[in-house]
Amino acid sequence: MKKISVLLTLTALLASTACDELVDIKPQNVIPEAEAVKTTADLQKLLIRAYSAAQSGALYGGNFVAFSEMLADNATGANSFGFSQIQSFSFTFFNPDGRSTWTDAYNVVNLANTAIDRMPEVNDGDIAAQRDRLRGEALFLRAAMHFELVRFFALPYGARPTNSQPGIPLRLQSVQDVNNIQKLPRATVQEVYAQVLKDFTEAASLLPATNSARATSWAAKAYLARVYFQMNDFQNAYAQANDVVSNGLSGAGARLALNASVLNRYRTKNSPESIFEMQSTNFDNSSGGLEGYFRQAGNTPQLYATPELAALALADPNDQRGRLLYNTRAVGANQRTFTTRYDQVNQNAPVLHLAELLLIRAESAAELNNLTTAAADLQRVLDRAYGAGRKTAPTAKADLLAQIRAERRLEMAFENNRVHELKRLRQPVRGLPWDCPKLLFFIPDVEINGNPAIEQNQSAGC
Repeated sequence: MKKISVLLTLTALLASTACDELVDIKPQNVIPEAEAVKTTADLQKLLIRAYSAAQSGALYGGNFVAFSEMLADNATGANSFGFSQIQSFSFTFFNPDGRSTWTDAYNVVNLANTAIDRMPEVNDGDIAAQRDRLRGEALFLRAAMHFELVRFFALPYGARPTNSQPGIPLRLQSVQDVNNIQKLPRATVQEVYAQVLKDFTEAASLLPATNSARATSWAAKAYLARVYFQMNDFQNAYAQANDVVSNGLSGAGARLALNASVLNRYRTKNSPESIFEMQSTNFDNSSGGLEGYFRQAGNTPQLYATPELAALALADPNDQRGRLLYNTRAVGANQRTFTTRYDQVNQNAPVLHLAELLLIRAESAAELNNLTTAAADLQRVLDRAYGAGRKTAPTAKADLLAQIRAERRLEMAFENNRVHELKRLRQPVRGLPWDCPKLLFFIPDVEINGNPAIEQNQSAGC
């Protein structure tokens, strides 16, 4: 059986929409690439479709957050077939949630690759002025999907001395014919990270500083900081984060600034703190999956905070994150603490924001013995969370690093961070070693069935 869902993607080009709006485009019949992409407007529609696909409930709009929190020690609760495997670390290649994340991510990759591959043949009057931006957006989306997939489906960066452990297939060419699929083996983790860095670096050089709620040069640099940080490459993480923090623009085009309230990151679309968000419209809700997992209004959410996270988040009454971002209430005979982050209907799904970049720069600076910058960045986060002057950043390096990491957990809870953070710090994940194969999703059945070159993950070894 030859089926890889990544191939179901040229559908967007048959719907008409404004080129500068992120809206839902209803799928139509697949048509040959050469007929589908002829003009700059066609490329615009293709990339709009790629953004729309990236905000699906299997990706930024849901699973990235749910997976990272449930695999680690921040969230619990869901008892569906797929999520029960996450809770018990008993993955199979039939896991429906892992399957949808894999196929939806490679769908985005194929849409991006189609734009890249067809772009040289588009020569209408608009292409010269827009070529760099369009290529930059495609590279940005391709890099983001490969990076997020490799973190869930492969052993973490650093698990082997040369990172030769199997990563994921690097799909760098578009595929239009299901009978002509490249049956790719898994590239190594080192090769995947190298390609991700290459794509984001080129994207940063091509994208504009402002881009009407789409990827910008600042978003690409912020993602570079995140990737280097995951690698514990503090020199490069600091350089990228420093550029964004010092010079970057928000999604709305203003200078980046922390919102007065932590709640505004989730309630105000493209706020001054936002670097990149998945955009919601009345036709295409990027947070639909997040609402399904976490929203409380008229609903008992599927996921809630673990007792450990709840105790940490609510420990200090001065911390506005505890007061504004959590709600403890009775569910039957139990008291449960839910997050309020995704309670608003039709909100944007956050991806990159200033608070994260401040904490990346702070920890990287501390590791590089630049304790003054590290303390100053941490202090900005502390002042916003607790009130100016209520809590002071420590000065000793060990204490400073410990406080930065503690605030990072509180600041970025329910934001696709926690399991990756524990792996980066080489700390146990719910009792398992940070590099344990049991923490990995299996390569899904749709890939295994159609690709004999692929190697499956194994759950043994820890």
